[in-house]
Amino acid sequence: MKSIPYSAILFILLPFSGFSNGYSTHSNTDTVRVANAQEFINAIGSNRVIELSADTFFLDNIKVNESSPTKSKVIDEGIQILKASNLEILGAGTKKKPTVIGFKNKRNTVLTFKECNNIRLVNIEVDLLSTNDIRREAGFLSFEKSENITVINCTLSGNGSFGIICSEAKNLKIRKTTISKTLSAMLILKESSDLVFEDCFFTSNKSNGHLVVSENCHAVQFVKCVFDKNYPDKSSGEYMPEKDFVFLFSNEKPSAGFLLDRCTFPNNKIKKLTNKPEIFTLKETKF
Repeated sequence: MKSIPYSAILFILLPFSGFSNGYSTHSNTDTVRVANAQEFINAIGSNRVIELSADTFFLDNIKVNESSPTKSKVIDEGIQILKASNLEILGAGTKKKPTVIGFKNKRNTVLTFKECNNIRLVNIEVDLLSTNDIRREAGFLSFEKSENITVINCTLSGNGSFGIICSEAKNLKIRKTTISKTLSAMLILKESSDLVFEDCFFTSNKSNGHLVVSENCHAVQFVKCVFDKNYPDKSSGEYMPEKDFVFLFSNEKPSAGFLLDRCTFPNNKIKKLTNKPEIFTLKETKF
């Protein structure tokens, strides 16, 4: 598998108010209602609830105000949010029709959170619509050195190389969320711990032979998740039959604490569950 870049087109430096426990917003949190992509970018900050009032927020043509309090500047690709604390992004839609955030004509990672704490994403669909430069590595959500993350009722779907990357992330909860149509790996987990995926639907994801890649992670749970119609891309030059797994582990110890609880695997074309079955605890789960 190719390495996934963590670079970003928009580098947002935000006031950091320190770490706190839980996911509830604090009394000093303000609410901002935004109607377009530029307003959304301008509103990003700590101790804030952003309500997305429109149906779509395409980020292709946003502008950066160098003199704004966020001190944004263009450095590379995608949108990177740095050191945000107590930030909620709430879509106005429902699970059946969530608010869309994404790129329409560009192939960039949509949202990267770096060194952030207490982040909530609710009722959002993260999309990459363009099929241009399809081999370019790009995905939907990335969490780097961040903790206390909640993603609820979201959909990550389109032409992304990956669905979610967690790198040195802690205490992440993904609930009632769909990841579909990724092109390389659905989840990439690195040096992360206390991750919970609950009531999630993983469907129609294409992989280079492994849907979930994990390296040195601990305490990861999949609870009542459905893995449906996922398949390996055997035409890919990176496909290796000996690594045709749902979960590919690297360097995890048997005590890593991975749990599959009441998960199902209908209609998949991937050969085996994992390269290290001793790592898993299976509870009412069959592959």
